[in-house]
Amino acid sequence: MTLSCVLAAVIFAFTSAQINVITAAKSMPELFSFFGNNFLPPSFGAVRNYVPLLFQTVFFAIMGTYISAVLAFVFGLLISPKTNHIKWLRAAVLFLMSFLRNVPFLVWAALLVYIFGIGDMVGLIALIFATLGFLSRSYAESMNEIPDSKLEALKACGGSRLQILIHGLIPEFVPSWIN
Repeated sequence: MTLSCVLAAVIFAFTSAQINVITAAKSMPELFSFFGNNFLPPSFGAVRNYVPLLFQTVFFAIMGTYISAVLAFVFGLLISPKTNHIKWLRAAVLFLMSFLRNVPFLVWAALLVYIFGIGDMVGLIALIFATLGFLSRSYAESMNEIPDSKLEALKACGGSRLQILIHGLIPEFVPSWIN
């Protein structure tokens, strides 16, 4: 039943878009030839010039991710009601992280290139902005899932906020952070 409904929807979509499946299938070799001739370099001799740049790009992606992971932990602490009891600060940081999360990566990149010009650091900052909002919200939600009993036990024993953070929250949070 479900398969027949999906098949009917696909057939209806192709007929209403006036796409001839047989003609499209016959043109596949030409499409692959077009991709092979126009998207690959004519010779692979210059690949050795591009390999260091490829590794540099990967290293920048790794650096951007880890910098945002560390910053997101700090912002996650500020967003989570378990670690921050100042409502206006939580709301302000949450608004900032939501703003960072909702602006697409390409918009950040274009805006930063317009402001600072083209450069490696601009790409790194764009990567950090693009992932910081997502990670901080995710980290705050992971912190909120930590049982209150574990943190309250440390508080009842006279632990300071730093001790509760180091001995209660971080050991419970590390598996989420690694994921």
